Amino acid sequence: MKAVTIKPGQQNSAGLGDIPTPEPGPGEVRIKTIAVGVDGTDVDINAGLYGEAPPGEERLIIGHEAVGFVEKTGPDVSEFFEGELVVPTVRRGCKERCPSCKRLEPDMCLTNNFQERGIKQLQGYMADYFIEKPDNLLKLPPELREVGILVEPLSICEKGIGEAFKIQERVVWSPEIALVLGAGNIGLLSTFLLRNKGIKTYALDIEPEDSIKANLVRRVGADYINGRNIDILELPGEIGQPDMIIEATGYSKNAFEAMQIIRNDGIVCLLSITTRHEAEEVCGDCVERRLVMGNAAVFGTVSSNRDHFQMAIEHMAEIENKWPDVTHEMITKRVSLTDFAEALNKTAADIKPVVMVAA
Repeated sequence: MKAVTIKPGQQNSAGLGDIPTPEPGPGEVRIKTIAVGVDGTDVDINAGLYGEAPPGEERLIIGHEAVGFVEKTGPDVSEFFEGELVVPTVRRGCKERCPSCKRLEPDMCLTNNFQERGIKQLQGYMADYFIEKPDNLLKLPPELREVGILVEPLSICEKGIGEAFKIQERVVWSPEIALVLGAGNIGLLSTFLLRNKGIKTYALDIEPEDSIKANLVRRVGADYINGRNIDILELPGEIGQPDMIIEATGYSKNAFEAMQIIRNDGIVCLLSITTRHEAEEVCGDCVERRLVMGNAAVFGTVSSNRDHFQMAIEHMAEIENKWPDVTHEMITKRVSLTDFAEALNKTAADIKPVVMVAA
């Protein structure tokens, strides 16, 4: 079978090659891959910034956002049948079985010895087939087949927003204004979820007002802000102080400025990771005063678990019913497996490039 692999730590090493087609063992399922989404993680891995091949192997199959169908089941599999659409989860728990992993919450692993498909020590999904255990697969309604690759990034947003509401049980809290910094795929999906909750939402990005990102923001009833025309610290004078801020730009200066404009008793969710290693000048005293005097909370979150994937599937269906085709329009590029490099060459205007492995 064909698979796209990289050599971890080596820049631009992605290549398409032949590897043996895997056979499902007892309690395993073979999935025929339909499509794989490409995000910043895949781009960074191909840039050699991180990524780990499985022990004893030199190359890593990339791709962690996938949709496929059950092609073959091994013995002792009763949960899935041939032809069923599925999406796979990404992270697997640590061997130490820390308290979080015992609770089937590997996204909250305490040891950092977790594994991740297509990222860390486990082969990914950008291949004709992959093998998985039923516990790591979720059934996908047929009507979501074309956007199934968005379930994984949406699950990340589900976790972040869900945790924000859990943390905010510390106060009497009914958020009126939400601000999302960034309108990439995580920023847009967070905007969709917040609007699905009925919260007044603003999304900020640096693309023009007539860009596809701006249009998608407005399609769900949110307001788009061109970040080239206003500084984040000036936003309260224009929109009021946000009760919740989702930071999805991966730019640390934005994160610290968000902490300075959050409303009393508000919360800032850091939902992106910067790969930069540059010093940024921020007013540390300003941040400290605002957080302390405003009883504000800040937290970071990464990855997701099976429950978040299930919520993502349910809410994606709701979003599509309310605002038809908004998730479809997030997919800005579809290329064949042989043209995978076009998807990895992600531009600022791209929201979600997708590699179509099968028709």
